[in-house]
Amino acid sequence: MEVLVKENLKLQERSDRLGEQVDAQEGRENAIQDALVTAQELRRDVETQAQREAELMVREARGQIDEMVKEAGKVLVERRTGLEELERQREQFLKAFRTLLEREMDTVELEFSREPIEDITLDITVGSMGLDPKWNNLVGPSVAEVDSGEEEHPELASAVSEPKTKETE
Repeated sequence: MEVLVKENLKLQERSDRLGEQVDAQEGRENAIQDALVTAQELRRDVETQAQREAELMVREARGQIDEMVKEAGKVLVERRTGLEELERQREQFLKAFRTLLEREMDTVELEFSREPIEDITLDITVGSMGLDPKWNNLVGPSVAEVDSGEEEHPELASAVSEPKTKETE
């Protein structure tokens, strides 16, 4: 019986050690399970945070795109307005230029339709123009007529022929 008691004690000790090992193994398994659950929760949190950040980045990018599109629209409107103004000025210039050219063409046509002017020669010594007597009256009296004016207006003849001095004034 002693052998049985010893063997029973050995088995009891071995059973206790195996129980402790099982408990230790279960503790490790629980720790691994907890670590796995924590890792999965952390992964979900990271994914959720990454998703939020991605959505925020997309919203910000869309906002920036909207602003850029608005700004481009403003620039387009300004450029289009400037182009329309330039086109309006161009048309205005062309109309004014056409009017000027038409006036000048009218003047040229008028000049072509006029009869040529007769050749006029000026006789400086006599003071009359050409040989045609009709031109003599257009300019004024000839030198001969002015010379003969002394008899009609003697006061003019003395004023023209005599220089004034202090005594004659």
